[in-house]
Amino acid sequence: MLICMVLLFVFMDFTSVLDEIKPTKKEERELADAVRDVLRKIKIPQAKPILGGSGGKQTWLRHTHDIDIYVTFSWKRYAHH
Repeated sequence: MLICMVLLFVFMDFTSVLDEIKPTKKEERELADAVRDVLRKIKIPQAKPILGGSGGKQTWLRHTHDIDIYVTFSWKRYAHH
């Protein structure tokens, strides 16, 4: 019984921590809009911009504001330049 109570306490504490650090739905929408805007503006022939980092893995924390953009290039196009 004591083990069950301890596990319940740990789970409740973990849940409250997640509630504090997990982005809100509003923040998720704002990030998605910002990423979409940035990715649309990157115009490089035969290259593809992608979201990386915590935003790409959906592990970012509430109140953090950075976007990691990686660009993959066509090896055939850019190998000799």
